[in-house]
Parts: sequence; structure tokens; C-alpha cells
Amino acid sequence: MADKTDVLLEYWKDQRTQARHAESQRATLTNIILFITVATLGFVAQRGLRTTSLSLTIPLIAIGLFGAATSAKYYERYNLHIAQAIKFSELLAGIDAIYDHESTLMLVRAEHADRNGRISRIRLNKLWIAIHLLVALTGCALTVAVLA
Repeated sequence: MADKTDVLLEYWKDQRTQARHAESQRATLTNIILFITVATLGFVAQRGLRTTSLSLTIPLIAIGLFGAATSAKYYERYNLHIAQAIKFSELLAGIDAIYDHESTLMLVRAEHADRNGRISRIRLNKLWIAIHLLVALTGCALTVAVLA
């Protein structure tokens, strides 16, 4: 039978894998939405801003909003799995208390923040959501241009 360390390590690995999967799904969805957006822009550019273009521009708004909401959901799932992995890390560190787990991590995080400055404070999920909101905004702008 496996000992406690092996069981916790497998739980930790599973949570990290699930977190990576959520990030992979978010990236794939974003790529699909960006492909659809570029194709839509190509059709609109080719046809011109006519009322028939509304059948392309209005769905672009919905696709962008869907992408933003889904990206936020993937981030929520990612955070769940990372929080669970952190708990398993703490349990693993508690089994073999040779080193101070928290002090080590705090030192690495402080060095990272010093080395990267402002960029380290920008939340990546906000950038993912912003990409999708820009798609929706592009759809809005095109729709308004067609109707003007």
C-alpha cells in the first residue's frame, strides 16, 4: 500500500494537471474566437459596410462576450485547482518539516516581484478577458458603422 506522501503527491499532480488543462482550454477557445474574428473582418472588408454585413457583425459581439465570460470561468476553475494543489503542497511540506516551506516561497516571490516590477502585478486573466472584450467592441463598432 502507498504511503501518505505518495498519495498526497498524486493528488497534487492531479490538481496541477487539471489547472493546466483549464489554461489549455482557455487558450484554445481564444484561438478559435480570434480565428472567427479575423475571418469576419476579412468578409466585411471584402463586402464593404452594407446592411448584409450585420449578419456577421452582430454575432461577433455575442462571440466576444461569450469568450470573456468563458475565459473568466476557466480562470475560476484554474484557481480552484491551484488552491487545492497548494493545500496538498502544504500537507507534503508538513510531513517532512526539514525546511520552512513558507519562507522559501516568500523569498522566491519577493525576488520575482523585484525583478519584474510592474509587469508582475498585471493579472494575466484580465488580459485574456480584455482580448475577448475587444472582439465584442470590434463587433459593436462595425455594427454601428454599418447602421450609420
